[in-house]
Amino acid sequence: MVEVDFHIPEMDIDMPPGPSLHHMIGRLRLRHFDFLDRLSRDLNLGRVAESMNMAQSTATKMLQEIEDAVGTTLFIRNRRGVRTTIAGEALIKRAALILSDMAAGHQELEAIRAGGVGMIRIGVFPVATPELLPQLFIQMHQLHPGMRLSVEEGDEVQLARRLLQGKIDVILGRIEPDRLTAALGHRILYHEPTVVVCGATNLIAGLSPEAMMKRMSESDWILPTSQGGAFRLVSTMLVKAGHPVPNVAVESISVLATSGLLAQTDMLGIMPESVSRSFTQIGLLQKLPVALPAQEFPVGVVFRNDIRESDLIRQIVETCEKVSRLIAQDTA
Repeated sequence: MVEVDFHIPEMDIDMPPGPSLHHMIGRLRLRHFDFLDRLSRDLNLGRVAESMNMAQSTATKMLQEIEDAVGTTLFIRNRRGVRTTIAGEALIKRAALILSDMAAGHQELEAIRAGGVGMIRIGVFPVATPELLPQLFIQMHQLHPGMRLSVEEGDEVQLARRLLQGKIDVILGRIEPDRLTAALGHRILYHEPTVVVCGATNLIAGLSPEAMMKRMSESDWILPTSQGGAFRLVSTMLVKAGHPVPNVAVESISVLATSGLLAQTDMLGIMPESVSRSFTQIGLLQKLPVALPAQEFPVGVVFRNDIRESDLIRQIVETCEKVSRLIAQDTA
């Protein structure tokens, strides 16, 4: 038996250090970030140069300035224009975030000039709209009279993307820890039951528990998405009872659209209990006697970790915690 000793000689693969942060801060300008953002969306130097009212040679020179400042290639030319490198994608993402923060700062300054104290941009799930959102506005408005509030509805995927892009400041809604990235932090506020609802004339409400569960598995559903937390809640309930996952016929985050469709069809849907209460009280919808796991997706506030210590985010979180205690007292 012959023993072979494989030996790989050591190689000097030390890479030269990149530019320091101080160097990049001294060289890069907001106009550079604007240029990167535009070029990432168009990938054509000529059109980007035209959109910024500069010659193409100036745009080429600006790209070279940016790459010299960061010490790496960000775009590679090809016959169709340019394509981004991995380093380019990383810096473009940061550029878009910086521009979003600047746009938010501009809006806030405009609000202050108009006599207010700025704007809070909040993404909300339906679960936050009946109580948490109004109470948060009332409390924040008492602290900052003249404050403006921008509210954007969406599902967990849409709003998380908007938050990471700096388009909104926080999200109020159900927390799904396994869907949060390392860039996002959260604070749990309280637990709100989710209920299954249907139209007031839907005959499913008169069935036995076993027949009702079977009918649920055969029915069409209205859910915010066909793969988010709401879908998982319903799927878990049906699968545990030995039935297939629900068929999502309509995707909607609109409470009014959902209630209208449920009232005039045999479809089923889910709502936070506090939201459904107003519709059941007026006889438009009825709540079905089935249990969904309330503890799995608590209600809370989600924020970007890189700005979690800012005065605005800290104040929103603290106010949300105060509001959640008030809600708990009212429901006790």
